[in-house]
Amino acid sequence: MTTVSRRSAHPSRRGRARRGDGGVTQRADGRWVARIELGLVDGVRKRKELYGATRDEVLTKLEEARSQQRRGLRLTTDRDSWGVFLDRWYATLRPRPQGRYSPTTLKHYGDIIRNHLSPQLGRLQVSALNADHVQDLQDDLLARGYAGQTVLNVRNLLRKAVRHAMQRRLLTYNPVDMVEPPEGSRGTGQVIDRDAARAFHDGIKGHRFEAAFLLEFVLAMRRSEVLGLSWDALDLDHEPAAIHVRQGLHRVKGQGLLLLQPKSKRGNRRLVLPRRVAAALRARRDAQLLEEIAAAEHWQNHERRLVFTTFKGTPFEPSHFTNEVKNALRVAGAGHLRGHDLRHSMSSELQSGGLSPLGTMTVLGHASPDMTMGIYGHLVDADRRAAARIMDGYLAELDEPSGAAG
Repeated sequence: MTTVSRRSAHPSRRGRARRGDGGVTQRADGRWVARIELGLVDGVRKRKELYGATRDEVLTKLEEARSQQRRGLRLTTDRDSWGVFLDRWYATLRPRPQGRYSPTTLKHYGDIIRNHLSPQLGRLQVSALNADHVQDLQDDLLARGYAGQTVLNVRNLLRKAVRHAMQRRLLTYNPVDMVEPPEGSRGTGQVIDRDAARAFHDGIKGHRFEAAFLLEFVLAMRRSEVLGLSWDALDLDHEPAAIHVRQGLHRVKGQGLLLLQPKSKRGNRRLVLPRRVAAALRARRDAQLLEEIAAAEHWQNHERRLVFTTFKGTPFEPSHFTNEVKNALRVAGAGHLRGHDLRHSMSSELQSGGLSPLGTMTVLGHASPDMTMGIYGHLVDADRRAAARIMDGYLAELDEPSGAAG
């Protein structure tokens, strides 16, 4: 009679846990599993199982889970609600420079979770999410009057969260991909018309932040990039004058105002300055020298050497700058626009002026495929100069009396 060994009769025991490996075992179907204690959850002691095709894969997941626990983060179980899951996932997102997200992006994500995702999906179990829930979420937001782009932003963040849930095997598919995005959600923002642009251009002449407004209006720089601009990033004494955009000023919760690097390589860019903008920056340089003399020992801009500061040389609060732009737009009769719409406006002007799509992306600092940059990189310097010529022509047109152009 043939004797069957206990080991072959119980294939699940072939991968019996080794001392110190966190209870990693191999199941009868060949997959590996590890178990980690979650402690008391709502008064009940729970644990979580982690699965993988190989022992090393499971050990990697186990170490990641332990790392989260050491950072004070509670791990998610398949019975958790979306409210609990979203809060824990959001806590894992890290701001730059250690992480990948800008403070502005993280605040935006937090607002979406708090105002839209948690109220609608908060009580739903993570594993129960389906396409109907996603469709209901979109329909409800549209019915309440939210713009298509806002609904798309909510949808995109939910898709990110679902991908995180799939990585942890809490969902097996992404139901967001099964629902059509809302119509009208792919707009590129509003554009300032010529009359309002002329009024805005005239109204900011002589303003303390005239150069800052022009950088946002004509060079399509982001608010953070304008306020983070330092004098050593400018070359105003050669022809053509140039600017190197390489950092942004952000308010980070709990840390104050910080200078951070761009989130993409294309955000770090060199641009040729239109003559009008270069002149405004030279005027700003002279004005800041007088401000430094007036502040005397109270001047605080010696180290950062920022272009746009308070009268004491401290970094300018981003929200205050936004209010300055809003007020200038309101006076110009374009109060319905945001400061960011100035960026959209110049994108439109550059393209209508004949600048290549790659050149426009370069000016705006949008990310572009590395392969495309490798093939067309020789066009970038010519595009910088072409962009400056288009901008100079645009500003010259705005200087003409209304109705004189054409």
